[in-house]
Amino acid sequence: MKVFKLLPLVILVSTPAFANVDPKIAEFCLKATDFAGCVQTMTGGLPPKQQQDAEEGLRTWTRDDGTIIRFRPTTVAALKHDGKYGRYIEYQYGLEDKNYNVMWGVQADCIDYTANWDQDSAGWFKVKDPNMYLRPGENWTKFNSSKEAKAVLDEFCPVINTLPKSDTPIE
Repeated sequence: MKVFKLLPLVILVSTPAFANVDPKIAEFCLKATDFAGCVQTMTGGLPPKQQQDAEEGLRTWTRDDGTIIRFRPTTVAALKHDGKYGRYIEYQYGLEDKNYNVMWGVQADCIDYTANWDQDSAGWFKVKDPNMYLRPGENWTKFNSSKEAKAVLDEFCPVINTLPKSDTPIE
């Protein structure tokens, strides 16, 4: 039975176009919808911008409404409040859809689990339970934003003392 599973791999790797492909990469890429693109990516053929994004740990996901979110963990930093670090963090992320492309800065409180989006004039709001924004009359933007802020807090608050330090004042 194993022979039959490996047979397509052997045939594929033995074709002239893929003769120099590492068998482990070929086996991995068989599951991809774009085998050639997968092989190119796995063998270091990424364009410079995509290579930089991958090296910097760019995280990208799409919300239910089609908005694309891009977040770089390297933007997360500890904020000083009352002369001390250890409670607040800041980070940035980008939103892109067919109508706009914008970067947001966020300040977040690791104790109260609240967040404040720069330049939205809404102030701090709770993010510990994003589902509270699914009630009638609330909007999906608040739900999505608070769900994403909670994920950042969950990941980075436990390691706040290891984060780069920022002197940005807390609003």
